[in-house]
Amino acid sequence: MNVQINYGAVVTKVRAMSAKLLNAQDYKQMSVLKSIPEIISYLNGKEAYSGIFSGLKFSDINRDKLEQILNTTLFKDYLKLQHYLNDEDTVFCKIYMRKYETNILKNMIRRIKSGMDFSLEFETDEFFKETSFKKIRIESVKNVDEIVKAIHGTPYYNVLMSLLKREKKPSLFEIETALDHFYFDELWKAREYISEENKKIVEHCIGSEADLYNVLLIYRSKKYFKIKDEYVYSYLLPVHYKLDTETIKNLVSAEDTLALRERLEKTPYAGALDNSAHMFERAMLEFVMKDIGAAVKRGELNISAILWYLHAKELELGNICSVAEGVRYSLIPKEILNYVFIK
Repeated sequence: MNVQINYGAVVTKVRAMSAKLLNAQDYKQMSVLKSIPEIISYLNGKEAYSGIFSGLKFSDINRDKLEQILNTTLFKDYLKLQHYLNDEDTVFCKIYMRKYETNILKNMIRRIKSGMDFSLEFETDEFFKETSFKKIRIESVKNVDEIVKAIHGTPYYNVLMSLLKREKKPSLFEIETALDHFYFDELWKAREYISEENKKIVEHCIGSEADLYNVLLIYRSKKYFKIKDEYVYSYLLPVHYKLDTETIKNLVSAEDTLALRERLEKTPYAGALDNSAHMFERAMLEFVMKDIGAAVKRGELNISAILWYLHAKELELGNICSVAEGVRYSLIPKEILNYVFIK
């Protein structure tokens, strides 16, 4: 009975928070705006984003800063939901939110490698208290070595140290892949600590994400990196859900991206590559959301509502950034909306 009451409160909270998510009309209205400050002004009038820009001069917020500020709202929403979780779900969701942390690290490393500065200027004291970075305030780092020193004591330290110890310096692709491997591996292990009902939902959700992540890696290895087939396997996640070893081999051996798409059509992920590669991450979110959304619509009292909402919020933040990017480059509204996924 206590479990039902607990999840009943979660579902009620998720419904209330979901009502504040942006809809198709919001994206249409933002797509006709003329600048990023105008987009910020529009968002500031929305309940979910009101107050996050307080004390900031809108004209000083560029596209990168906007993304950094928006991403903090995902973490804040997670903290709101955390109050309703039992101990076992809290442990799992904390590991799930390491996606947020790894994205910060990836962005930091990307900027440093591109010769740009990076600082965690919008993260609050609450952020440092609740995340792996709680004892660290990275004001400014100049290179990857300094980043590694700064994250000593976090779960990511050994991941990056093992790469830096190699004689050959790791590429950005190798660093990001290693962080993704660590994240999915930890998340897959964490499913063992939750109830059997939630375990099935998590396996479906995370398993599908892992499968699609591997599809994306295979696609990119062929289209952009021209990696030999025998080396592709070293970059793939060890988590397999609906794509067994033989299916993976079949996809990897495809001679080009066209053949890969054709072979993918014979798997449970048919149509997953209908979108261009730079939007594939959001296509992954949408694919998983549709599946776990069925459980939410049925009113099931389990972890599905939390996972659905966190995916929906992540999808929304990606959409906002795409609109901002389109406005920044003066694309027409119709073009901008091609880069938006509507829930």
